[in-house]
Amino acid sequence: MKHVAEVAESAADDHMPIMVDHDENSIMFDFERMHKFTFETYGLSEVALEGNVELAIMLDGADLMKSLGHVTAGIKLVDHHTRDPITGMPLFVHDLEHNLLDGLQSRDVCFPLKIVMAKDNSLLYDVSFNDFFAFFTRAKTVGMNGWKPLIISGPQDLASHWKCMKKGGACKVNQYFCHACAVTSDECAAVNDVPCAQWCQPCGQQICYHHDMCCDATIEQSRRDLEEIIASHNHLSVFETTDATVTTLPGSKICYKLEQADATDDRGHIQYQPVTTTEKIKFSQLLDMELKLRNMPVNGGISTCHDALAYMIQVKAQVIGIKAALEHQSPVEGSKILLLEAIPCILHLENRCGEKILQMLLIRGMNNWDGDAKSQKQFIMAFQNKVNKCILGRKKITAQWRIPLADDGKAITEVNLPNVWVRKIIKQFSILTDIVFANNEDEHVKWNQCVDFYRQSIELLHIQNDFKDDDAGLALHVQKFQSIADEFFIHWVQLVGREGITNYFHMIGSGHLAAYMKE
Repeated sequence: MKHVAEVAESAADDHMPIMVDHDENSIMFDFERMHKFTFETYGLSEVALEGNVELAIMLDGADLMKSLGHVTAGIKLVDHHTRDPITGMPLFVHDLEHNLLDGLQSRDVCFPLKIVMAKDNSLLYDVSFNDFFAFFTRAKTVGMNGWKPLIISGPQDLASHWKCMKKGGACKVNQYFCHACAVTSDECAAVNDVPCAQWCQPCGQQICYHHDMCCDATIEQSRRDLEEIIASHNHLSVFETTDATVTTLPGSKICYKLEQADATDDRGHIQYQPVTTTEKIKFSQLLDMELKLRNMPVNGGISTCHDALAYMIQVKAQVIGIKAALEHQSPVEGSKILLLEAIPCILHLENRCGEKILQMLLIRGMNNWDGDAKSQKQFIMAFQNKVNKCILGRKKITAQWRIPLADDGKAITEVNLPNVWVRKIIKQFSILTDIVFANNEDEHVKWNQCVDFYRQSIELLHIQNDFKDDDAGLALHVQKFQSIADEFFIHWVQLVGREGITNYFHMIGSGHLAAYMKE
């Protein structure tokens, strides 16, 4: 066996050698040779001479241990012309009559090109994988090997998209957390003031959480809004800085942080409420100074001056918000992929959403017995037993999953589960709500209904139909998905509020997934 392995390795080395870089701590194949090899093997080389072949590029990382990880970059065949190397039959076509596809998510059509042994971070994308991105940028712009330019997509997890596009981050941690739109973390669970024209107005839906994705149209609209505000408020010209983060004026002594708890008692705050005559005179003098500093007229009493200054501050905050949104919406220099190429990986989405749903259910269960350590412990044991015996276990074999708890044994921490377990839990979710809401039928019904909408949304995402020549069918499919996704998101926000919103839930509720489906 050892001799056979050596012969096979030698033959493979002649055909597709592995290159090792000890300085970079990486191993890789020659990108162009592997690209050509896969296309020739899977029947795409002839197709690429005549048309634009679709190809996915992907990066993902994982920790091998506490101080060591790896990041792998590779390609995935997704073009519907792909053929089985052995039979020559179309590889992804499952049902020609109904345009059903199959196998698009199979690991068998994924090919690693480069592995770097390092912790996953943004610098790694710029340095170690710069050659990977440069190669496929060339492949999609000018083509190679006499082939037409490729149609590239990047179905990766969101953390990888943030590194590729140099924008976005964790919801409720980063202000502009979404790489695809300019919504802020403060707004992640906020209903829009006006229902959107695309999804909500046509069907009369009043609760709208949709947000336009960053594109030339949204950037241009933001610029027009900014120009109109500045043109109608001359006092804004005193702010000479273009830095969107600058909120105060040199010489200004007034504070207007809305989150300040003692604002009404703070003599230097815009929300200060003077009581005595002396306090009113001093506050009036402060308001007059602030208005003059901003080239605004000083007319009327303390109430008029206060309202004028407060309005100016509100307008300035609006300008700051638009400038910051414009900066976020605009492409970042050095971005590795385009927004429309940054397709969310639905396997990661399904896994992370399922984990969060389970975590929020566990938190709700622990809160039912808040302050009662004995009852909480009984709940934990009952919940674990039900999961291990009825959901993850099989026949007489019991699983060994444990609820993730903080060191004090009272608080639920982050849930991490393999996707196959998450699917089982979501599929039989009502078994767990029976435990958590045994004494609350109303909540029991709401949670089951919410997760049922979620389950339907995921099922629609996994349908692999080829709508290449069926625009009407695609439109109906996307409309059905977004309608059910909206029902889920509305119920989810009502149940858990802002605490339960993550980047992946935002992708569902904002309409971004539907936008990618349409593309």
